[in-house]
Amino acid sequence: MSLWKASTYVYLYLGLCLVAPAQPLTTVSGTIKDPTGAVVVQAVVSLTDAKTSVRKQTAANDAGAYSFPSVAPGDYSLEVAAAGFAPFQKQVSVTAEPASFDIALRVAEASGTVLVEAKVDPYNVVPTTPTPTIFGLDQKLEEIPRSISTADQETLLRYDVKTVNDIVAVSSGTFTGSYFGIPGSVFLRGDIGDNFFRGFRRVENRGNYATPVAATDHIEVVKGPPSPIYGGGRIGGFLNFIPKTARSESAKWLEHVTGKVTMTYGSYDEKRGSVEAGVPFELGTHRNGLYAFFEDEDSHSFYKGVANRYKLGQIAFDTELSPKVRLAYGFQGFHGEGTQNLGWNRVTQDLIDHQMYLSGQPLVNLSHNGYNIGMGDNAPYSLSQFAYTQNFGATPDFQAVASLYALNPATIKLVKLPLDRIMVDAGDFNRSTTFTPYFDVNVDFSANLHFKNQTFADWLNHNKYSSYGFGAGYRPWTIENKSTFSIDLNLSREVVAHVLAGFAYRRVQVTAGEERNEFQTVDRRDLSIGPTANDRFVGPYNSDGTVYFQYFQKGSYGDAGGFFLSDLSLGKRLTATVGLRYDRYSPDFWGRDDSDTKLTHATASDNAVTYNASVSYRLPWNLHPYFTAATSRFLDLGQGNELDYSQVQNGTFLATSKLYETGVKTSGLSNRVFASLSWFHQKRASFNNQTGQDDYYQTRGVEFEGRAFLLKRVSLTGTFTWQNPLQLNVPFLLGIPPYLLGLTPQQAYGGRFIGLASIFGLNPPFHVGGQPHVVASPFATVNVTRNAGFTIGTTAVSSVRTGYVSNVRLPAYALTRGSVFFQRGKNLVNLAINNMFDTVYFQSQFLFWDVLVKPGALRTLSLTYSYSF
Repeated sequence: MSLWKASTYVYLYLGLCLVAPAQPLTTVSGTIKDPTGAVVVQAVVSLTDAKTSVRKQTAANDAGAYSFPSVAPGDYSLEVAAAGFAPFQKQVSVTAEPASFDIALRVAEASGTVLVEAKVDPYNVVPTTPTPTIFGLDQKLEEIPRSISTADQETLLRYDVKTVNDIVAVSSGTFTGSYFGIPGSVFLRGDIGDNFFRGFRRVENRGNYATPVAATDHIEVVKGPPSPIYGGGRIGGFLNFIPKTARSESAKWLEHVTGKVTMTYGSYDEKRGSVEAGVPFELGTHRNGLYAFFEDEDSHSFYKGVANRYKLGQIAFDTELSPKVRLAYGFQGFHGEGTQNLGWNRVTQDLIDHQMYLSGQPLVNLSHNGYNIGMGDNAPYSLSQFAYTQNFGATPDFQAVASLYALNPATIKLVKLPLDRIMVDAGDFNRSTTFTPYFDVNVDFSANLHFKNQTFADWLNHNKYSSYGFGAGYRPWTIENKSTFSIDLNLSREVVAHVLAGFAYRRVQVTAGEERNEFQTVDRRDLSIGPTANDRFVGPYNSDGTVYFQYFQKGSYGDAGGFFLSDLSLGKRLTATVGLRYDRYSPDFWGRDDSDTKLTHATASDNAVTYNASVSYRLPWNLHPYFTAATSRFLDLGQGNELDYSQVQNGTFLATSKLYETGVKTSGLSNRVFASLSWFHQKRASFNNQTGQDDYYQTRGVEFEGRAFLLKRVSLTGTFTWQNPLQLNVPFLLGIPPYLLGLTPQQAYGGRFIGLASIFGLNPPFHVGGQPHVVASPFATVNVTRNAGFTIGTTAVSSVRTGYVSNVRLPAYALTRGSVFFQRGKNLVNLAINNMFDTVYFQSQFLFWDVLVKPGALRTLSLTYSYSF
């Protein structure tokens, strides 16, 4: 759909909705202060219409100010709740003129009950706090015309969410299978999602390091592309990581030092500890604050030979230069070490159903040093054949190398394979170091005019090696500066506009290399006996320079962009959000895609125009139906944040995607219930650096999310996703099961076959392997007493095929998890249980071998203790 057509539909929808009678609107605003006259930040302010009982809610900003635009004249109840203060309630009358109500709160009196907190429910389940993540406007989730989910640290702890793979328990539209065994990026709507940090796009993290979810204050899962104010991104969506140091927004106003010490010990020697502290201070007469967080983990895992070790530090400062000028700045540093792993090879239906594995070792010994297969032991690519016909086993090309592919008949047998034994070697490693600083300048020219300049940077140094034949090194960095003007306009009594406009520049430098094609042979290793010299391949980090990165890209790109976004309220019920962005990309890369040692230079420039057009209408019972059309044109980056020089050379470096989404949201019962239902249709193109051509994908789906706090003791959450992700062209297969080529496993497991799926007479579209059609996650939390309670829930996943052409199917499963918690005073104890009933389940390796799966971990327990001060 073109921009003109999308705009036509939006304006047609606007015209139809305008038949509703309009009435004059005004603004209600004010400032929240404590008894000493100091402002109170993050107070929850509610405005309830006495006639319709419709409630609006917002949070006081850093200056203690709150504002309700688009308020119709009438009688209202104005309420304020803030931690440590007595609740405030006042009946007010609003006329056609703007109204201002400054509120002074009283300190709550100590008693035998818990002090009033600025929470709609004690479990933070119902989303009530406005977020600027999608459009840069402080909007509640029910007011945002896009699908978005949030979860704070308390919810992540009770639901035992430790990695991006677990986010499926708290967000619709997500299902993250195995990506080389490293949970780096969440999968959204069948596609890899982006990682954002405080609203800025980070460098790529697809299987590079485990994203430290436990170190976040809260996460925001946005489905669909970023809005024009944030720049381009993947169509599936992104995970916005809000660091714990975001609490510096309140730490600078604290009267005393505050903080927390947390320790976790769990199954398989899981050990993790953290300490955090917020300190308010003054420079002269200006308020300042800092919040620091440090976390250290040293854990083994359910899988033999796999560990997770990392250190993470965060610090943030807030400085008030004047009542109208504020600074926010800080950084995050991370160093992690783990092991990339693929799971199980030689996958058959019998292996999935009964864990029966075909054991057998290669017939021909290729290792001459008794430790690994070196450069002189075997010709490059001799163990990798391009299958150009379905009966490839009978061709002379295969017969010429058949002995190298065969297993020794004397070693072949079926064995029971333990679930914890996967593809990993003692010399395998995966190391990452990141550094992420930021610096924001906020200027309030007036109550309606604001300016923000933000600088963000991200740097990654990553190296990995797996002895089955893969090694890589990535060194990208990026820096971005963005200036944004925001203005609130009362254009008339019936029209209110919030406008954002600005410009940004992003610079990226990257060096990325992979050794992946010459010797990568996964099925050669017999997992039942472990790695041997005859299946361990020399790599770039243990070959004294004789093995280098066949795939290598080095270069940079710049992105100069301008953006505009307007949120327009027409009357009391109708809102239209329209955003437009223009980017000028200028990549400059040197690279090679194979064993040729020469680098080819390519440079280019191109323009990209993206838009988001949304319309929503508030019906009775606080129902918010909406429609959104959006596009994204962004650089199609590789795993190391690089562009392939051939993309630059042939002009395919910009990936185009489109989204159409419609849905309805609601909240009610004094903000104790929230629900969202959406339908989406998206398309995208993605460059395949194995084939040098674009692949095309389409996904349709339905998402539902509901949250409720009921009966003063029970909170409920539920997510449901139905999706149908398809590849619209013939896929290129990096690993074809031998039985599809007229070969027995005994004849072929010593090597591998690649090729196009078209040789099997199959026509597109193809269902994306490993992505299930249906995922559902219902959960409940019950406070049994004032201090103790439990959480329990399950994630149900439908059956799915492992790949594009394989007939191996992974069974449906239901994974139950939960926790028991006890809190008294400053102490909290939480015992979490994952896979409570020892369910045996499997997940596919995303878009790699057509048949590679990873068995899921059995029951694990984690005991967490925290002390707040």
